[in-house]
Amino acid sequence: MSDANPPRTRNVGVLLGLSVEITVELGTTVMTLDELLRLGPGSILELDRKVDEPLQLLVNGKQIGVGEAVMVKQSFALCVHHVLSRAERLQQLG
Repeated sequence: MSDANPPRTRNVGVLLGLSVEITVELGTTVMTLDELLRLGPGSILELDRKVDEPLQLLVNGKQIGVGEAVMVKQSFALCVHHVLSRAERLQQLG
């Protein structure tokens, strides 16, 4: 008996409907708790990334690509420049 859609193919279709969290990371910094508690309106945080460096595209906390910030109407958006290969993305999961 031949099955046109093997079970593995059908199961992947179910996964494609799952929601994942997408994050664009502008940069990071480390500070003491005292410095954190002193933050207020107008405070400036210096980040570990240069202005011309690409932004990281993360899915569920794992990097899958890079891009640059752009404006779409009155909102920020990410113009994706590079997405890791399928093998690289799967390796990120492990």
